[in-house]
Amino acid sequence: MVAIARDAEDEEPDAWRALSRLIRRTAAELRLATWLSIWFTSTWEQFHTDPEERRLCHTLLKILDRLVRRAQADGDIGLADLGGD
Repeated sequence: MVAIARDAEDEEPDAWRALSRLIRRTAAELRLATWLSIWFTSTWEQFHTDPEERRLCHTLLKILDRLVRRAQADGDIGLADLGGD
């Protein structure tokens, strides 16, 4: 998912398109990760304790933060779009 996020950020002309591409291409992986963490507690524990998993999660969150901030700056999304008031 990090590779997909990096590619979207690097290749798309604007942040909104990059976010859309990232969501479209990772939806299945996100669903699977969610179900695995529900069904198998060891998956959830590994996600939180494995240093590489933590590093990848941190990297993905940094990319998402940059894309959301850029999309906000471009006027493509607002606080209400993100569940805020």
